[in-house]
Amino acid sequence: MAAGAYRPSPEQVKFIRDTIAADSSPLRKLITAPTFKSLFGSLEGDALKTAPKGYPKDHPDIDLLRLKQWLATRDLTVDDLLRDDLVDYVLEIAGAMKPFAHYIANLLERAPKADRPPRER
Repeated sequence: MAAGAYRPSPEQVKFIRDTIAADSSPLRKLITAPTFKSLFGSLEGDALKTAPKGYPKDHPDIDLLRLKQWLATRDLTVDDLLRDDLVDYVLEIAGAMKPFAHYIANLLERAPKADRPPRER
C-alpha cells in the first residue's frame, strides 16, 4: 500500500520543496507520529545525492528537500494477506496513511500547473 507524490512534475517538486523549506513542521508532525513511524518507517522515494539547486546543503530539512518523491509505503506479506482480520488491518493502514495523503494531495493541488502537456507514463 502506498500514498504520496510518486512522479510529481518539476513544478510540483519545486512547490513541495519550497513549502517544506519554509515550514516543515506540518509534514514532520505527520511523519514522526508514532503510528506513522511504526507502520511506514520513514518516507521513501527517489532522492538526490546532494542538496537540490537553490537550497543550502546544511538546511535543517535537507533530508526532506533531497527527495524527488514523497511516499509512505507498507508492503503486505503473504501472512498479512491471510490474516483473519485483513480488512481491519488494511483499514488501519489506510487510516494511518490518510493525513499524510491529504497533506501531499493538498500541496499537489496548490502547485503551479505546467504550461506544457503532461508527460506520458
